[in-house]
Amino acid sequence: MDVLSSDRLIPFGEELTHVEAYVSIVKAEESRPIDMQYDLQETDFLLPPLTVEPLVENAIRHGLPNGGTVTLSTRAENDAYLIEVSDNGIGFNGSGTQEAGKRSSIGLENVQARLRMLCGGTLSVASGSEGASSPSGSRSRIILMEMITLSELSKKRGNDPNEYSDC
Repeated sequence: MDVLSSDRLIPFGEELTHVEAYVSIVKAEESRPIDMQYDLQETDFLLPPLTVEPLVENAIRHGLPNGGTVTLSTRAENDAYLIEVSDNGIGFNGSGTQEAGKRSSIGLENVQARLRMLCGGTLSVASGSEGASSPSGSRSRIILMEMITLSELSKKRGNDPNEYSDC
């Protein structure tokens, strides 16, 4: 399946499996210390595939050149699901890039487009004092306004996991 062009939504747990696999590979291949922390208050919701993993990958690859901590958190707030990926790394400059002279991330652009098209979600990215978890570092925040849970959708669709198509 070409997930970048798919209109199928997946359970958060499936996306979490991709995040955990990526982090395991990085830890096995690299010598820099990477600590992945989870604060998952909500997990029973749907989202476009490859939504959270690219944010974790971006935090590790670009934000933590010498190692550090990435935190993935989820919660429900004001009739929306919030997903945040934050790190305590180097942050980035005001133009939205972590290295001078490089354009913004195609991966982040793809995540933002899929969120907007598939479920009206939004992605915001902040650095340092703009709202990250530490004076340096960065924070990516996804807001999913449609609060359709996996349990609710399964009841509507007869438990067919391949039929998820609305947030």
